[in-house]
Amino acid sequence: MHSTLMAPIGPLDFPSFDLTDFTSRVLDKVQQNVIAQALASLVDNTELASWVQHGLGIHGDDATTCRFCESPMPHGRIASLRNHFNDRVEKLQHELMTLRSEARSFIEALRQLTASIPVAELLYPHLRWQYKLHIEQVEAFGTLMASYLRRLLRLIRAKLNSPFAAVNIQSNEFHSEQDDESDEVWSDRLLEAHMETAYTNVAAIFEITKHISEHNKLSANFQAEASAARAALEADEVLKALPDWRQLENAVDEAETTCVSKGALLDKLKIDVSALAASIKDHRPAAAQLTAQMTEYLGRKELTFEFKDTGYLIRRNGEPALHLSEGERTAIAFVYFLNSLTDESFERRKGVVVIDDPVSSLDQNSLYCAFGYMQEHTVGVEQLIVLTHNFSFFRLVKNWFNHEGGSKALRNKVYVPEESKFAQFYMLRSKGEGVDRTSRLTALDPLLHKHESEYHYLFSKVVEASKIEGEANLEEMYGMPNIARRLVEGFLAFRVPGGGELRQTVRKLKGDVATHARIVRFLNAHSHKDRMDDSEGDASLLSETPAIMRTVLGYIELNDKEHYDKMVELMPVAEQPVSAMPQGQ
Repeated sequence: MHSTLMAPIGPLDFPSFDLTDFTSRVLDKVQQNVIAQALASLVDNTELASWVQHGLGIHGDDATTCRFCESPMPHGRIASLRNHFNDRVEKLQHELMTLRSEARSFIEALRQLTASIPVAELLYPHLRWQYKLHIEQVEAFGTLMASYLRRLLRLIRAKLNSPFAAVNIQSNEFHSEQDDESDEVWSDRLLEAHMETAYTNVAAIFEITKHISEHNKLSANFQAEASAARAALEADEVLKALPDWRQLENAVDEAETTCVSKGALLDKLKIDVSALAASIKDHRPAAAQLTAQMTEYLGRKELTFEFKDTGYLIRRNGEPALHLSEGERTAIAFVYFLNSLTDESFERRKGVVVIDDPVSSLDQNSLYCAFGYMQEHTVGVEQLIVLTHNFSFFRLVKNWFNHEGGSKALRNKVYVPEESKFAQFYMLRSKGEGVDRTSRLTALDPLLHKHESEYHYLFSKVVEASKIEGEANLEEMYGMPNIARRLVEGFLAFRVPGGGELRQTVRKLKGDVATHARIVRFLNAHSHKDRMDDSEGDASLLSETPAIMRTVLGYIELNDKEHYDKMVELMPVAEQPVSAMPQGQ
């Protein structure tokens, strides 16, 4: 929006006039009666009275001759005229003329006010519309007041002409063709109507003055207002663009912060790389040491290490080892990792070490070497976590943890991790297949914790069956022949290596012929059956199971008491059997 500087406008001079008071004074005077020694001839003839009163002022009280006709002045004529035109009349006439001057002055002031109001085009455009409305109101006010005052002037003139009689203000002779209310009469209601209109339009005068003042203020402060308007427009545009600007500013700040951070990180990484390179050269295990450790770990001297640049060259039987097996790669990584536990940057007494299946793809012989190597190199760490899929390795670690923590008693009851302050054992249980397959961490199954091997489990089940008294439940005993056979075969495998068929092997150890026959007959009849109708496998004979189980245990105790005692010792006292050795053996 463009604006042009306009000239200031001078102030309006609005006369101060109390119309109510003026009307009251006029009505009071025109209705006033002057008590005097009136002359009837002058009372009835107002023009003559006016002429005589003017001439009376020319003659003195002692005049004897009339200055108009040069005739002798009748005796007492001056006195009677003086009595007719007394001080009260003169005072009233003076007051009426004063009122007439006031009315004429106000009419002229109204005319000048209306004529002096600046045209709307001299004001700034946004002020003109209301300004014109107020001008119309002021003009209407001037016309109304002039009409009203002319009526009052006619009343004053009538009273001047007839000072001895009250003027009838309701007479139609005081209306003119210029009056808006030609049929109205003078009354309080007429005055109130004029006054209400007057007050309404007087307010318009003040509004005009207010608009002129605002116009002059704009002109005086045009440059400042223009600058403020431009600043407001600029601020508005800035506010519109502020969200985008802040977003961009934040993006710049983030980018700068990221740049600084990345730069600092890059510098640090460069320093770290240099330090690591130097550390590798200065602190990497000696090649001969790694060679010895790999031999210890794998249980064979086949791979050797040589320094090369910042690393090693691996040879197999003197030739570069181009194809390392998965087990060898695992072994190399594990050995190098355990060596890193000796770094000064690692505090063993505060450190947590996690080892994930270090025997993956190793043969059984290397597995035991790896376990021993791990035991040796993790001594003193605050916490050790071992993960494995290999049950043999798990059994070694479990026995190690239990032995180190004095948790032997825990082996013989349901395992609850919270009850062991030294070692806890957990397992992952899988559920579902494919993409729906899930796993959850649970406490170790009691079977895996309670028994170190299948042989231990079989031994405990045979002991459990041997302690049944009275009639045995045939359904519960149905699987015992197979369990007992697996136990006896395992025992004989160490005692009589290559002993041949079960019947022959059993007879090679101590025991009478009846004991041997009883064991062989029961195991052959009720285990590994290839026919459901085998007459020897009569299910009713399973009632003999507890007694046969005691015979089997006695046979083991007779032939290897030390082994038997160790197996019993691993069991809880409440579950241990009474010696099953045959009497007299």
